[in-house]
Amino acid sequence: MAAISGIPTFTIFGNQNSAMFSPIHPASEWIEGAPCGYKPCSDSCHFTSPHCLMDIDEEAVSKEVEKFARKRMATQKKLRVNDQYDLR
Repeated sequence: MAAISGIPTFTIFGNQNSAMFSPIHPASEWIEGAPCGYKPCSDSCHFTSPHCLMDIDEEAVSKEVEKFARKRMATQKKLRVNDQYDLR
């Protein structure tokens, strides 16, 4: 819903197939979950906990989310300046 509304999203893919379910907004970004031989899963995991999500490096995710947020903030700042001076 966010992408349809024009809002870029950041997605963390675990068991899903990112090629099939990648966000539709062109400014959206994503990170892949840890590799798993059973990926993509449907409604249940083959393991007691979803390694594809639990084994993602937190620092790598944090770095990518921060980079995404900085880009979005810079874009919003440019839009505000353009609106203020009507430079569209």
